[in-house]
Amino acid sequence: MAIVPFSWKDCTLTYNSQVLTAWVESVSGLKYDVGLEEFKPLGSAYPAPFDSGQRILGNITVVYIFDGAATTAPNVNSVPGTSATLTIVPAASMSMACTAVVASVEVGLAPEGATKLTVEYAPSGTITWDLAT
Repeated sequence: MAIVPFSWKDCTLTYNSQVLTAWVESVSGLKYDVGLEEFKPLGSAYPAPFDSGQRILGNITVVYIFDGAATTAPNVNSVPGTSATLTIVPAASMSMACTAVVASVEVGLAPEGATKLTVEYAPSGTITWDLAT
């Protein structure tokens, strides 16, 4: 058994060809689902699920440190409604990539410390999922 400790401090996050890793504070996680359909075979009392062939990646929420000075910062590259390639590399030889639409952007107002920028990415289209251990 190989235990792979993923840490967002060690991962690489790229969106719109910009490496945004330096500003990442946290990532919600990567949820990858199989699209299941249900049918009830004749004579059966209960429905049975079957694989529809669709793969669904849940929305990904990333909390960044807001940086108003850098031209490559997430607040410049995360315009609501735009889409670009989102790539997350949590460990060597493992990655997840997809086209993602910026679904929402929230700027937190902090009384002290760094201001947070929360961006929700909605995956769209083909997903390259290579996180097999």
